Amino acid sequence: MVPIGVLLVDNPPTTANSLIVRFQEAWTDESSYLTEARCGYAAFEILKGARQILLDLQLTKDIGTTTATTTNSNDRVTCTTLYQTADVLIDYAYEKLNAFPYREVPACWRELYTDASLLQAVALWLSCNDDCHRISKQQQQQGLLDEEQGMKYDNPPPESVETRRLAIRVLDKALVLAGACGPGRRALVMDAIEALEGEIDSSTSISGSDMSNTSDLPPFKKLKTDHHHHHHHHRHPKEVEEGKIPPPPTSRRLGEEEDEESRQKRWPKLEFPIPRWHQPSLEEFARHVHQPNPTPVILTGAMDHWPALTKWTDLDRLCKAAGPDRLVPIEIGRQYTDEHWTQKLVTTREFIRQYILQPSAASSPSTTSTSPSSQPAPDTDVGDADTNTDANAAAVGYLAQHNLFEQIPRLRRDIDIPDYCCVGPAEDTARGYEPPDDTLLHAWFGPKGTVSPLHTDPYHNLLAQVVGYKYVRLYAPSQTPYLYSFGASHHGNDGGSSGGGGSIQSSEAEAMLLGNTSQVDIEKADLTQFPLFAQAEYVETVLRPGELLYIPLQWWHYIRSLSVSFSVSFWF
Repeated sequence: MVPIGVLLVDNPPTTANSLIVRFQEAWTDESSYLTEARCGYAAFEILKGARQILLDLQLTKDIGTTTATTTNSNDRVTCTTLYQTADVLIDYAYEKLNAFPYREVPACWRELYTDASLLQAVALWLSCNDDCHRISKQQQQQGLLDEEQGMKYDNPPPESVETRRLAIRVLDKALVLAGACGPGRRALVMDAIEALEGEIDSSTSISGSDMSNTSDLPPFKKLKTDHHHHHHHHRHPKEVEEGKIPPPPTSRRLGEEEDEESRQKRWPKLEFPIPRWHQPSLEEFARHVHQPNPTPVILTGAMDHWPALTKWTDLDRLCKAAGPDRLVPIEIGRQYTDEHWTQKLVTTREFIRQYILQPSAASSPSTTSTSPSSQPAPDTDVGDADTNTDANAAAVGYLAQHNLFEQIPRLRRDIDIPDYCCVGPAEDTARGYEPPDDTLLHAWFGPKGTVSPLHTDPYHNLLAQVVGYKYVRLYAPSQTPYLYSFGASHHGNDGGSSGGGGSIQSSEAEAMLLGNTSQVDIEKADLTQFPLFAQAEYVETVLRPGELLYIPLQWWHYIRSLSVSFSVSFWF
């Protein structure tokens, strides 16, 4: 047995100083893509200069101390210079990230963004208390804090806790935007965030003053693979701007907003329900998946042991577990096919307060269809006014299809990958299907009214409903000719053009980006434009907490949240 004292010596707490030592060691890793040949002379020279600034800092010698400090005024000036230099590198690398489709960005630019973020986070960490105010104010006066980078304060806070929060945001952006690329960089970023969070002595209560002391981060620049090239800044509802909304309650447990009877009255009437199986064996599920044309099925009792089923219904506990100061990417808009849809980076605290506790009026959509359709609208709220305007829809925030559990691993402890994900495709029915190397996890968290338009996934999917309720409608692959995917052209049954307006053909860009998505808006299907949609057959369900929905490969599915909802998808 290893003595406890040895463990403590071998694993000192992460501080700014110990992070610097590890960072310097990582620079010598020969597997790094960050070389002059790859990123160019100018960028590499600036990076070398920033590294030298870090080496020149006179740091405290005890790397195990719990507080990072500098020793004299010269160090403070050097710290400010490091911050400025890192900021220049972040801007440069950020432009390079946007110059390529996301999956094609060269590793050298991801690594440059990551290293620059680490350098800036170290500068902030070393610049707590009085130095924090000086760096923030000086940078703002010089106009070097770019709004697109999300670090600009109207009134720079002098408190060291705010500086640590800013450092966390810088590091989170390295995770989200650049994948913390580089040898050993992810471990450096994750350890630094954990240490910074540990140093922040503040309440994580949603109703406390800490929850209200958040700065608004503007939308980050979208990559060129986005559906729309133009950029829309999110605007707060007037009530929020003018402070007319009262503070939220001290605690809020999701799922307690109404009783079961009230829910049943609101839910859509299911005409073609999906069957439910209670805890089928792995062999039974495998036989179902391996048949030539597997169908959707709901699995119950398979996730009853998940801590998330109880922990995540408490918004205070969920916010604390996720980390109130962590940045997460969210979608702004009713659904990603809408014109005004965009993306934004916000803190967990801000997301919960603005989009969960104070949802927009768009979360109560109209049931009135503006076009004739033989298929019923999926939401049957009785008595709702037609509030689904562009302005309200644009205010809907959705944390959608994000690998939250890789970014914040402690949330992963509250769930399990279902054993059913171990079922591979049968050789005689796979038809060239290649499953992912590992099960792919994505988080889906948002208010009532969030929509995933009709689309297909590239893998088999188990959708786990953790909190709240979702309406799901599914169409078999055989129904594809009736669903008008982007990029496909369709003609009427008589061989002429549908609707008298010629074949329906989306743009080449839309076909590339949205080829797995239907052009039909399920909520108000226009049968004049999409006449064949009336012939499409579907199955449907309301997915409840604790249930898994199996969505077979290439099945089209439309999903709408009927309440505040948290789901986890498992692609296998």
